[in-house]
Amino acid sequence: MLTDDPLNPREILLAVEIVSPSNPENDYEAKSRDYPAMGIAHYLILDPRDGTWTYQWGIDTCGGRPGYGNRLHKQPYGTPLAIATELGTWKLDTSDLPRYSRKDMMLGQDPG
Repeated sequence: MLTDDPLNPREILLAVEIVSPSNPENDYEAKSRDYPAMGIAHYLILDPRDGTWTYQWGIDTCGGRPGYGNRLHKQPYGTPLAIATELGTWKLDTSDLPRYSRKDMMLGQDPG
């Protein structure tokens, strides 16, 4: 992004969010509502807490408000991912994506 000006969300093809350990609902709920309402056609959520990804695409308004019509939910890291857009298909290898540690998630030391 070569500008300091605000972006037009309808020009964003894909939003990618990495779930924070402290506020996952923001990514799974709020942004899953906000992004299709802004016209962002593809949304990928990477969740280092449990090593999964969720991909949503295809804005649909049949429920009265914009939402994603398609969803692959909680796929484990390592599961192939292809995102088809008007610019082509992007393939993402999720096998080596990092996971949060117990300390990152403020869980303390592993009891075992």
